[in-house]
Formats: sequence, C-alpha cells, structure tokens
Amino acid sequence: LVSDAANDPAAASTRDALEPVGPIGPALFAPLVTSTSIEGVLIVVRMPGELPFSSQEVAVATTLAAEAAITLVLDRAREDRRHLAVVEDRERIARDLHDLVIQRLFAAGMGLQASLSSPSLLSEKASQTITDLDETIAVIRRSIFALTRSDEGVRGELARLIDRHRSIGRNHVHIDLSGDVEMISAAHRSQLIPALNELLSNVERHANAETATVRIAVDPNRLTLTVIDDGDGLPDDGRRGYGLKNLAVRAQMLEGSISLGPGPDGQGTQVTWSVPIEPQSLARSSED
Repeated sequence: LVSDAANDPAAASTRDALEPVGPIGPALFAPLVTSTSIEGVLIVVRMPGELPFSSQEVAVATTLAAEAAITLVLDRAREDRRHLAVVEDRERIARDLHDLVIQRLFAAGMGLQASLSSPSLLSEKASQTITDLDETIAVIRRSIFALTRSDEGVRGELARLIDRHRSIGRNHVHIDLSGDVEMISAAHRSQLIPALNELLSNVERHANAETATVRIAVDPNRLTLTVIDDGDGLPDDGRRGYGLKNLAVRAQMLEGSISLGPGPDGQGTQVTWSVPIEPQSLARSSED
C-alpha cells in the first residue's frame, strides 16, 4: 500500500506507467504470482485526497491478482499445447508425403521404365500407373488442405469456447465429440460456434445448473449439437427468450431445426440443434 503514489519513492518505478491515468493518490500494488512464477503486478489507484485502501479491499485485490496470474499461466499453457499440436500435425503430414506420395511416384516411374522394352506390358502398366497417380493426387490434396486450413481448426475453436465458459461459469462443462468435425463446411462452422456459445450462456444465466454436457455429432447426413444441463428446467409458461429464437433462425438458415425438452432423466433441460449436411459438401471441404 502507498498513501501518495505521486510522491512516494516506493512507487517511483511505476509513475511513467501511471502518468496517463492523471493525478493519483493512494495506490495498491498486488503481485500476480503463482507457485513458480511472477506474471506481473495489479495496480489500483485513487485520486489525491481520497481514503487509503482498506484491509478488505486489499484482500479482494490480492485474490483477484492470484486468479489473474493463474489465468495467464493457463492461457500460455493452452497456447503451448496448440503449438505442439500444429507441430505434430505437420510432422505427420511430412511422413505421409514421404511414405505415401514420394514412394508411390518412385514406384510408378520404375514400373513404366521397366516396361519400356515391351509394348504390351507398357499399355497395361500405363493403365495401372494412372490409377496409382489418381490415388496419389488424393493424398496430396488432403495434405494441402491440412496445411492451409486454420491452425486452430473447429476442434480448437470449440475447445477455446468451452475453456472460456469453464473459466467464467459456475457450472462444470463436459464435451463429447463424435465424427470428424473438421470436415464440416464453413457455413456450418459459422453457425455451430455461435449456437454453442448461446446455449452455454443460457445455462450459465438461467439454468441454475451444476453441470452441462455438450454433445456434437457429425455423420455424412447431419450435424447435431445437443446441450444437456441439470438445472431448473424449462419455464412452465413455455416462453422462449431472444437467444433461443436466434438459435432457431440459425438452424433454419441451414434448413435445420431446434427442439427443447427435459433432460434424459426428466430433470434439467435438453436442447438439440440439428442441421442437414449434404455428403458432397463434405467431399468438397476435404478437397478445397
């Protein structure tokens, strides 16, 4: 604690940083510390002549600083995990290109060269080589798609959204994915993420729930998002808020639907947001 940050020598090193704030009086400095590191300092100031900070305010600031430090460490750890996942994915792609592409091309060239002395064998070998080259092109396309898509991907966006709700919410959030969510189209992705965010926000604001379970299923014909909570359930008057109406609109934009009801055990709420997927749209997404 500093009673006069503008003149106290203990606050001299921070005056340049505090200068844009204007005239300052009492100040509180709370370190952002964890068990292994110092992440920064939380500085709270008051105008000159105002009362010093009380012990209760110091306790609140200290707690806030500790939570902020943990948040910074966790965010850095998540970033490290994302970077590691990208590196591992690129190493896998490099192995695939070497083992599946280079070796196939080398084998195709050797086969054609060996059959040059026999016209009958050359015709047969050329047909086989064309088939091999088509398969090789498909592998290259998949590798190019994996390299050029967003590093984060749909799974990364979902994980980041879930982490954010876990950090700000009072309830535990679990997620269960089935099918390849990375293969959904950009149009489906642009509606799925906001829909999940709205549903989890509703659980946090209105459900009074302890847990929420998110299930996302992708098959060749349909994308289904289901959120189940163990809260108070739907209102007796059946009213729908603005958020649920928005969810219905998002589903209708993709020719889908939304349904609401009690959870599987009759308690809480289950909301299912479901939209169709054309099989050819998945194929286009994998080749673009």
